[in-house]
Amino acid sequence: KKILDLWDLWVEQADLDGHTNFYGLQRLVMSEQFISGEAFTRMITRNPELKKWEHLEVPLQLQVLGSEMLPISLSTSVGGGGNFLGGKLRKTSILRNGLEYDKTGTELRAYWFYQRNPGDATLVANDIIRPDLYVRVPVETVSHLFIKDNAQQIRGVPTLAPTIVRLWLMNQYDDAELDRKKTAAMFAVALSSNSLEDTLDVLGLSGGDAQALYTDGMRAIPTELQPGMIMMTPPGTTIETIKPADNPTGYSDFQTNNLRALASGINIPYSALSSDYSQANYSSERAALITNKRTVEGLQETLIVPQFCQKVWIAWLETAVLAGKLPSSILSGEDKNQVLMPEWIPQAWDWIDPLKDRQAEVLAIQNKIKPLSRVQREEGSDPDMVTEAMIKDAERGVRIEEAG
Repeated sequence: KKILDLWDLWVEQADLDGHTNFYGLQRLVMSEQFISGEAFTRMITRNPELKKWEHLEVPLQLQVLGSEMLPISLSTSVGGGGNFLGGKLRKTSILRNGLEYDKTGTELRAYWFYQRNPGDATLVANDIIRPDLYVRVPVETVSHLFIKDNAQQIRGVPTLAPTIVRLWLMNQYDDAELDRKKTAAMFAVALSSNSLEDTLDVLGLSGGDAQALYTDGMRAIPTELQPGMIMMTPPGTTIETIKPADNPTGYSDFQTNNLRALASGINIPYSALSSDYSQANYSSERAALITNKRTVEGLQETLIVPQFCQKVWIAWLETAVLAGKLPSSILSGEDKNQVLMPEWIPQAWDWIDPLKDRQAEVLAIQNKIKPLSRVQREEGSDPDMVTEAMIKDAERGVRIEEAG
């Protein structure tokens, strides 16, 4: 409990930028992974003897870096060394897309990050080869979050990559449809007179040479329609309009099919992507949520927990022990495995009909199909903490009855 109490205090101090807490950083790294295909988190140890860091419960902070901070073009052949990167790269190391490996290419040693964002206006093209632009960060202090789809993959792929062309074409189609609707909504009135003098007078062009005035009058005719426009045209001119169809057939079905293909491409329910529940019923929506739940649970168990949460936890424990916040015995005692490999309990899922789900859980517990502790974890709670809270509630109830 002492470990968890210290952890709860540190959670609010985890962000190096001070914008959020540890759980907000979880959301941030997953957002980076969705957009860019990967996210990097530096685990930076602070000096607790310095006054500006003495407020930290544990002298460790996290800095999330986007994919653009690790240069994908930074690569060398076997045996880099020499003057490459100012001689900072070992002769027994190679670089692959910004990652440093041993000469066999199997042991990951470090990451070579830009010291500043490559999108900065002060970074020019020739600076790409300057060694002082990069900083070597040991692999032990970095969390690299990405989905590995093949054995030799070392960098992440954006989630939207398979559907980005479809999204671009859908955006063009929507823009064209908006322009069509805007044009169809135009309403204008054209006034014409058989008298050139009257027409020119309305246009404010009376007096002078008739031919020149007629030419100026033609130039005064607007070439673009505006809503509610009333315009005067010289005698003898005609106006022909092209009126697009106001109700195109198939637009809604076409976009719906595209959105369904997009939702399938990124593994989320169509209704969640489009916020369109017009064709959903209880059974179809529940089936979609169950499928989505399994997808998200897979990401939690194989991505966010092992690649981010667990790495941060180990670094946090080691830093807390070195700072004297926790005894060193926790890393070598009988409970070592339990301390080093905690159970990460995600947020609970909300269902369409919670009453039916609660009744199903009760039946599962009564028939010994599912233990109560598992149900409590699925509800996002720690079974030990639930039991402790229930005992306290019971004791509180007894005291209230005695006082009454």
